[in-house]
Amino acid sequence: MNKYRLNPFQLLLLTSAFLAMAMFGWLANQWYGSRSIASSLDEKPAVTGNIQGKGVPSGFLTKNVISDIADEALKSVVNIDVKSQATIPDADYALPFKHFEFFFGDEMSPFKMMPRGKKQFRSFTGAGSGVIIRADGYILTNNHVIKDAEDIQVTLPDGRKLKGEVVGRDSFTDLALVKIKASNLPVAKFGKSDRVRPGDWAIAIGNPLGLDHTVTFGIVSALGRSLNDIGPNVDLIQTDAAI
Repeated sequence: MNKYRLNPFQLLLLTSAFLAMAMFGWLANQWYGSRSIASSLDEKPAVTGNIQGKGVPSGFLTKNVISDIADEALKSVVNIDVKSQATIPDADYALPFKHFEFFFGDEMSPFKMMPRGKKQFRSFTGAGSGVIIRADGYILTNNHVIKDAEDIQVTLPDGRKLKGEVVGRDSFTDLALVKIKASNLPVAKFGKSDRVRPGDWAIAIGNPLGLDHTVTFGIVSALGRSLNDIGPNVDLIQTDAAI
């Protein structure tokens, strides 16, 4: 399952509470996130409308709370562009004569010794996003973003483009660890996944279709989800914040 061997530190990073990354999500808890942002605003927080509810903090619906959270989170979100190559099957031989080989076998095929065309390769490009988890250049991303990549380029928020190297990956959880040569990078602040509840706010930051640093907003739809492509034992956070 693992193409690379993980040391204990990398394994700890890959199995942390950051499972929301597997769904291209960036989750913000409505109580702890908004309260800290509201307290830092110069203007007095104002609540619009008549809100009835238990435990709703003062300043919860300030107009800048989403943008302030996004501004802080964007500092540690990077774009990841990948290039890969795939072999194209030799159609000159395989397609016209496959039925002959089905009935008579490959050994009896009169076309076996005929020269075949050269293997053809096609280049592919892809894009995704990642989050800086250590100041010396460790970036957490999805395994499917860097799968089969021959070249990885990481674009930092300040515009720098650096070559990335995969140092750990796990297809089961769809997580991967990429290393770049850099220092003093802004690091993402992690929350506690056991505090997340359905209905909490969710802010997603990503790179859909190459549209870098896209921010969307929604709620946590459900907890404890699994995907058939990954496996039944993966505990994922479902959100409607589209990326």
